[in-house]
This record gives sequence, structure tokens and C-alpha cells, in this order.
Amino acid sequence: MTALLEKAAAAGALKTSLLPASAPYHCSLLADADQCLSERVARTPLAAPHTPIISYIDAQSLRSTPAMARMLSIQLSNPVHWVKVVEDLVCRGLMPMVEIGPGQMLGRCVRWIHRRAVVLHTETAAALEAAIESVSRC
Repeated sequence: MTALLEKAAAAGALKTSLLPASAPYHCSLLADADQCLSERVARTPLAAPHTPIISYIDAQSLRSTPAMARMLSIQLSNPVHWVKVVEDLVCRGLMPMVEIGPGQMLGRCVRWIHRRAVVLHTETAAALEAAIESVSRC
């Protein structure tokens, strides 16, 4: 792994580091787990989304329950195409983006990909209220 990090740094990567992970998520090593997840998703009632959900696997809009179920079922063994997703969201004019949950790492990654991206955070009650107010004005 260190050779890969060195190669990335030599190619111009701003920062390289190994991420602690409890499992080999988003790679073919979890293909068997996709089958188990698929069976579970098939038994779970899903509602059609009110707004499009963008898949991080292929950056496509998921507008139906079958499409959502399919993407949920294959998410463990497929890579995340984060740059493509962010570029697609920006091209569609879908801003501001809202990072839900603790921390601001995804927002920082979004801004590395697209410097003018607007990302709202929700890690505190005040930040959540500000994000809701900002989005309601869009």
C-alpha cells in the first residue's frame, strides 16, 4: 500500500494516507455480501423518492423504488465514483449541497473537486437550522 501512496504523491496528489476501515467496502471482495443485502432490500418496503437521489456508483438519478433497490443491493462491492458524482451535481446546478451528519469531511472533498461549490453542514442544531433556512430559500 505504501508504494501506491508514493505513486499517487509522485503523480501530484495533495495528500495521501491510509484510511482505517473495518471491512473492504466498495470493492469486489464484498460481492457475496451484496447478495445478502439484495435479499434484505427485497424484503424491505421502499417508497418512491420525492426528489431524485443520485447514485454514487454511476452518478445517475434514482427516481423509482426498483432503481433504488438495485443500487442499494450492489453498493457494497462497487467503487464510489465521488468525483463524477460531484461534477454531475455541479453541472446540474444542484447547489447548495447539504452534508448530513457529523463532521465536514465530505464537504471539504466536494470543495477540492469544485472550488465554488456551496456545502451546508448539519453537525449542530444551529447548523441544521441554518441549512434548512438556506435550502428553503432556494
